[in-house]
Amino acid sequence: MTEVEATGREQSRLNQLIENLDLSTSIIQNATEGIMLTDKKGRIISINKAFTSITGYRLTEVIGKPVDFFRSNQHSKDFYESVIRQVKDYGIWQGEINNIRKTGEIFPSWISIQPSKDSAGQTTNYIFYIRDISEIKYIETNLRQIAFQDPLTGLPNRSQFHSRLSHALELAKRNNQQVVVLYLDLDRFKVINDTYGHEKGDLLLKQVSERLISIARKNDTIARMGGDEFTVLLEGTSVDSIIGASTFAQKILSLFTYPFRIDNHEFYITSSIGISLYPNDGDDVTTLMKNSDMAMYRAKELGKNNFQFFSPELNERVHKQLDMEGYLRHAVDRNELRLEYLPIVNATTGEINSIEALLRWDNPELGRVFPDVFIPLAESTGLIVPIGDWVLETACQHLKKIHDAGWSNLKVSVNISGRQLERNTLVGTVKNALESSGLMPSSLILEITESLLMKNMKATRAILQELRSLGLGISIDDFGTGYSSLNSLMILPIDTLKIDKSFILEVTSNSQNLSLVQGIILIGHNLNLQVVAEGVENLEQANLLNTNGCDELQGYYFSKPLPLESLLDRLENTRGFIGQI
Repeated sequence: MTEVEATGREQSRLNQLIENLDLSTSIIQNATEGIMLTDKKGRIISINKAFTSITGYRLTEVIGKPVDFFRSNQHSKDFYESVIRQVKDYGIWQGEINNIRKTGEIFPSWISIQPSKDSAGQTTNYIFYIRDISEIKYIETNLRQIAFQDPLTGLPNRSQFHSRLSHALELAKRNNQQVVVLYLDLDRFKVINDTYGHEKGDLLLKQVSERLISIARKNDTIARMGGDEFTVLLEGTSVDSIIGASTFAQKILSLFTYPFRIDNHEFYITSSIGISLYPNDGDDVTTLMKNSDMAMYRAKELGKNNFQFFSPELNERVHKQLDMEGYLRHAVDRNELRLEYLPIVNATTGEINSIEALLRWDNPELGRVFPDVFIPLAESTGLIVPIGDWVLETACQHLKKIHDAGWSNLKVSVNISGRQLERNTLVGTVKNALESSGLMPSSLILEITESLLMKNMKATRAILQELRSLGLGISIDDFGTGYSSLNSLMILPIDTLKIDKSFILEVTSNSQNLSLVQGIILIGHNLNLQVVAEGVENLEQANLLNTNGCDELQGYYFSKPLPLESLLDRLENTRGFIGQI
């Protein structure tokens, strides 16, 4: 009897093992990722259906073959050796590799490799997880092209111009050369645009760009900053002296001495130009751009249709900034700062899911100072660190009050500056803000701009991982303006992409903007990220974004930023729902 019972138990365990193996096989075969299993020498033992779908190869065609049979020639021998070393040393490798399909087509794939070991710790097999990222890479390439190029004129845009100026300054410093920046603004363009419509205004901007290109030399860069503003970069041998810059500026002015013909109309416009020079007027991109912009406004003050060099007199404005800095240093102590909150709603239902904290400053001497004025000043002086700490603490305290009032599902987003990220106190500051307010970490989202993430990927990733481990959310703000790569998005511990409002502004009228937004939404969802659209100003935009799968929306269509008490009233009056979708 005992032997029979033992045999029965053994058979039961065997049946359970078979069931588990069948279940594992089913899971592997139906996985959406391609899976390839090799022996310890790298010979293929098994593949799943997704692998066949991705590469075109059936099991009978690859079994027993070495794993490198579908490698492309686009990676070096050293690259593959480094992959093997990392798998052996660290037990895993993941990254992007270009492989070859059965058809001969080379395709980009995201691959993860892990060894499988027996009970003695000896490697018996290797498991390859393969994901075809062709579509995402295609979208990424298009996004990058759109991001660097002005869609209307085909000229380099602001970001591309800044990049070229930065490179020009590096060369100039090494070769002891000059660099000239000309900042050009069209006079009376707004009148024409408002009177005859945006279509004719756009055609006029195209003709202006064509005329500017006609006088450009090989080393010159002509760019459109946006609106009716253009910039010119003169570098290297194309610049002799101040006289050379003056000559080129005069050529630009002469372009506007004859009319622009559009349909049956003739338009006469002029331009105002500001000029700054390296090294006289600055040795970095920000300073040279700022000084040329100031000089351009001086040209407008002097009657337009002329050019002006940056001069010491314009530095009076800098002194005003110094006065502002003095006031800003005491803004926290004097209770001059306050927070307002911009609701972020579910794109389908209109329910408020979270709020973004926005900083405001009212000074007795200066009056209301706008964020785009004082925040850059706070960044440049380092004052953004104590101010940022205050914002974090206050936003957490305010959200706790909102939770206590019955809206416990709401989250708050707080923007983090570059200076805060660079210091090693940010994690401690966040912990203190959460503990002192009694707020759960899951209720806090930290927003970091895309351009900031790209500055020091390794250090930023480490800080974000530590912050994420606390249980809070991480969001990339102004996405689409910083040119992050697909790889960076895959390895960063993030939850949300926020599409920059500049792309939303014309999403209903500009097909390129719509394509860009659709691409960002697709990339976000492929990476299991939430996607939020900023700057939604009307129902048409809201409906279009919802149709294209955007998860959340924010903007003045739903609500202007609200003080805490007004926000509580709005939540109570709308029962947490806001705006028509």
